[in-house]
Amino acid sequence: MQGSRGALAGLAPAAVPASPAIDVAPPVTPNLVRARAIAGTGRVGRNALETLLFRGLSTPVALVLVVLQSRLLEPAGRGTFVLVVLSVTIGSRLLGQLGIAVTARLRAADVELRLLVHRAFALAVLVGLAACAPIVAWSVAAGDIGLELGLAAALALVPNILWQTVSGVLLGVSQLRLWNVIQLLPPVLTLVGMLVLVVGLDGGVRGAIAAWALAHLLTAAF
Repeated sequence: MQGSRGALAGLAPAAVPASPAIDVAPPVTPNLVRARAIAGTGRVGRNALETLLFRGLSTPVALVLVVLQSRLLEPAGRGTFVLVVLSVTIGSRLLGQLGIAVTARLRAADVELRLLVHRAFALAVLVGLAACAPIVAWSVAAGDIGLELGLAAALALVPNILWQTVSGVLLGVSQLRLWNVIQLLPPVLTLVGMLVLVVGLDGGVRGAIAAWALAHLLTAAF
């Protein structure tokens, strides 16, 4: 009996090594990191309709602004106003992408949104103040604008960058309604300011630039 048992033990199959494919197989319930859900995917239709509505409101306002500038400002005044607005607009377009950077950083890493936005605000103020000097220098060198209007334009640059930074963040997190409101505020506030300062008080090109700068300041504050 003992001999037969030994013979049977000798015939027992050896332990089969685990397959390499099985060794590297993931567990049945892996603890995977969940990806961030894309904001606003369920509100595409509503966001599109709201955006069209706000565009329908902002377009007539822009047309009225053009008519007011043509009617109330002399040709030289219109040229000065366009140069001032254009100088700040170019600077804000170059420096106003901080909101998009915040959104990209938010998607790439698990970082608190408020902290990123505060950092973007600080950077916007520092870079905007640094860009004020070239705008003033260019305004003085241009001759038609002068130091006073150049300072008014420079003061409007930082608020312009700030509200565009907020707009970039809102667009990235799919807060389209508030984003549309902020896009509508500058032309509406500029129109109201021009009606008061240019039409009511006969402020001329200085009143028009003051209304435009004040509109961007109020938009940033909002």
